[in-house]
Parts: sequence; structure tokens; C-alpha cells
Amino acid sequence: MQKVGESPPHPPGRLIGQVLVDGGLRLQEKLITAALVAALSMAEAAGAQEIRKVSAPPATEPAQIRVTAIVQSRATMRVLHQERTLVVTPQDVARGYVDVPAASRIEVRNNNRRGFLLVFEGISAPDAPFGKVSVRGFERDVEIGPGGGFVPHSYAPAPVTEELSYRFSLDRDARPGTYSWPLKVSVRPM
Repeated sequence: MQKVGESPPHPPGRLIGQVLVDGGLRLQEKLITAALVAALSMAEAAGAQEIRKVSAPPATEPAQIRVTAIVQSRATMRVLHQERTLVVTPQDVARGYVDVPAASRIEVRNNNRRGFLLVFEGISAPDAPFGKVSVRGFERDVEIGPGGGFVPHSYAPAPVTEELSYRFSLDRDARPGTYSWPLKVSVRPM
């Protein structure tokens, strides 16, 4: 006779490992049942409602779906080549300017249909002898001040690769020498 709280005797010939596996499976079954009961109780407390079947429209009526998406404007630039220094010779000083052909080569990707701005920022040192700068590229010449400026460019669905040439006007007290590149180029969507 079995007492309350005692495990039933295992049949003779069964291995202890099999008895433990069977007990573990029974315990797992009880835990799963308890978890399901708890989940259903919480669903009722949260005001869960029955899902009712909704009949589909007749097959003769076409279904329409409207999808709206907002894509953020983005313009990126990859520098393929950029001169690091600007060399001013005595001839440049006498002439009053320095020409630097093909000093920058960039690739721009832009998804804004209004186009993008190519932005030039002056990063020259206070003692640099440069004034205004003419930038040739993007099918036109643009003049910017020593502090920088921007060049608008129209939208192109494919990446735009451009080579930029520069003419730096020199101040009257300019001296020959090697200077750090005086402009930083970046891009922004319009």
C-alpha cells in the first residue's frame, strides 16, 4: 500500500535513468499546463476579445491598397582624388593667381530630385595668401570667396563623377611656398 506523498514504486527491471526521464516529462507537462492557464487568465483580465471571422468582399470587386513612404533626402560624396598641398611659385606671385587643374575628383550620389549643393569651406591658415577662388567643373565656372561658398547642381539619377580645377587669386603680399590645401569640399541635398 502506498502512503500519501510517496512516489509509486517503479516496476522491477526498470533502470533509474528511465524513471528519472519519465518523472521529468511529467513535471514538464504540468509546468506547460500551468503556464497556459496563467496566460489565458491574464488575457481575460486584459480584456481580450474573441476574433470574429470577417467575410471577404466578392471576387468581382478589386482590392486597393495605398502605400505611402517618406524617403529622407540624402547626398553622399566620395573623394576619388584630392591634392593635399598648393604650391605657389614666384611666377604665380607675379601673375597674381595659381591655376591647379584636376585638383579634385569626386563622385556624388543624391536622391533628392531638387538636386544638391556642392559646399566649399575655407580651411586655410590665417597667413595663407589667397583671396577669391574660381572653381571649374559641373559644366560651369563658379567664383567663391576666401571663406567658401556653394555650387548648386541639378538632380541626376545615377552617380555624378566630376573633376574640379581651381584658380586661386593671390593677395598682393603673397609669397612663394607650399601651403596646405585651402578648401574642404562636401555635399548636401537641397
